[in-house]
Amino acid sequence: MDPARSLGAQQRQRLMDYVQTASTCDALYQRENAALRAQVHDLSELLAAFDLCEIEDAHLEAVRDRAFSRDVAPDAELLQMYRVERQLQQATLLNELDDELPQQPSAANDRERVGGAPQQVESSSSAESCDGGSLQLRVEILEREMANLHLRHDLLLGTNMTLKHPAAVEEFANHSDGTARTIKEQQQRITEIEKALATESAKNAEQEQQNCRYHDVEKVLNEFSQSR
Repeated sequence: MDPARSLGAQQRQRLMDYVQTASTCDALYQRENAALRAQVHDLSELLAAFDLCEIEDAHLEAVRDRAFSRDVAPDAELLQMYRVERQLQQATLLNELDDELPQQPSAANDRERVGGAPQQVESSSSAESCDGGSLQLRVEILEREMANLHLRHDLLLGTNMTLKHPAAVEEFANHSDGTARTIKEQQQRITEIEKALATESAKNAEQEQQNCRYHDVEKVLNEFSQSR
């Protein structure tokens, strides 16, 4: 086996192992977050029961108000965005590893390659069609994520909280700076995704043109083969 090809296969396997490990960690984090959200929900119901029983306690009231005003899943959209980004990065790395695999055509096989040109063009055309479908899928994912980012950005800008308790007001003040930073980060992320979307659209258009050229060449070669 070609050592360079073997090295590329090993790199690909290491990447797949890493992706598998990251996916397992994500699944465990999701289970942990689900358990924490359920626990917060139960505690909130317990605090509400204290309120219904008219137990007057300043500390319990402060805890109740803080629990009811807290967002238990503030980064759900951001987490989803980074998951999709990781999938895109994984696909890009896999494509780069595939491109790095050496291809060493021999001049002695030129005639054989020319004789089998229609079949080779057909297989190349099929591969390019698959690549075009992958690019189109990535464009659609980027479009959806950009729409989600715009929505989250609008929600952050348009937030108008009606706070009823002093503890909630204090907590909101503590998180104001973090919200401003989040808005700035989302704006930067929107710009990056818009650029990536434009790049992917250009690649997709170029891929379609190349597919058309392959089909034209295939048609000419088929006609030439039939004429012989």
